[in-house]
Amino acid sequence: MPAFALVPASPSDLHAIAVCQFEACANDDGFRTTFPKGPTLTSITHTVRSYEEDMDNDPSLHLMVVKDALTGDIASFAVWHFYPPRSQDEIEQEMLQAQFPLPSDANKELGNRLIHNSVRARHEVVVSSFGRGQPYVCKFLGFSKSDDSSLYGRVF
Repeated sequence: MPAFALVPASPSDLHAIAVCQFEACANDDGFRTTFPKGPTLTSITHTVRSYEEDMDNDPSLHLMVVKDALTGDIASFAVWHFYPPRSQDEIEQEMLQAQFPLPSDANKELGNRLIHNSVRARHEVVVSSFGRGQPYVCKFLGFSKSDDSSLYGRVF
């Protein structure tokens, strides 16, 4: 059985993470709707740049990877956000965002609608579960390159 290591992602991991994300989401209806052309050079490059921007500028973001300890290959990754308490004004400001950064070959209309609905649903769940103005942790994405999720279930 391979040995795995859970480590924070580095900038050199981002291309492999983007490829893993597109592979893992290939059968997801929302992902296919947003990215109808699949993992094009444009969409992969956009995803890598987006992760770079988030790593540099979003203190809530923690991008973690599971690597094969012997080869260094990425087996899995997850995007975690640790949110501090937020005011209702901050939440409402986020809800006003109509356009989210998507690559030029994405279905921007439907992608923006899906993302906006996801943000709204996240806020509704947080308020109903924890109350307003409470800190919380949210795992947005977590994908594995293998269909054998039992290998990775023990890691996360």
